[in-house]
Amino acid sequence: MKKNRILHSKYIDDLGLTMSIRKLDLINDFEVLHDWMHRPYISPFWKLDVSNEDFSAYLKRTTSTPGREHFIFELDGEPFSFLLTYLVRNEDLKDHYDDFDINDIGVHVVIGERSYIAEKYVVPYFQLGLDFVFKRNKESKKIIGEPDRRNRIIIPSAKKAGFISRGKITLPHKVANLIVADRIKFYERNEDETHV
Repeated sequence: MKKNRILHSKYIDDLGLTMSIRKLDLINDFEVLHDWMHRPYISPFWKLDVSNEDFSAYLKRTTSTPGREHFIFELDGEPFSFLLTYLVRNEDLKDHYDDFDINDIGVHVVIGERSYIAEKYVVPYFQLGLDFVFKRNKESKKIIGEPDRRNRIIIPSAKKAGFISRGKITLPHKVANLIVADRIKFYERNEDETHV
């Protein structure tokens, strides 16, 4: 199996681990991602605890949608998270906040391994992820997230990493907490954490 090229990485001193980002490999990552979607702490939020065939169809559909990118995060070479980025302008989310900009990037995240759903992992995960997404999308001033309001670990950790909560929004499929990371404020706040 050919190793995917690492796009961004950082040694996290507090963890003693290297966190890295690479593109999703539809063939080699299928099994682990499908397994994550069936876990009880993920399936209520993503609702993708479906058959192999249906999950394969979902992956083909999402990876062929213009403006979307799909990544796997690893800790010392072991997958632990999935990140989907998308152009907010192509989604209904754009109608849920007043300062929408055509270059805003949206994010969906899955922390697949339960042992990593803890602040000590999630805060550096968001710091590295935001740095990566901002560097990849130089024209974007904001990164937008809309985690389910029931998510008690992701939302506080996202705020500690540089997202600001804008409060509750009601989407067709969930009640969410709108979180926004502003490029300038993120780099001012995380200057020491983003020098890779």
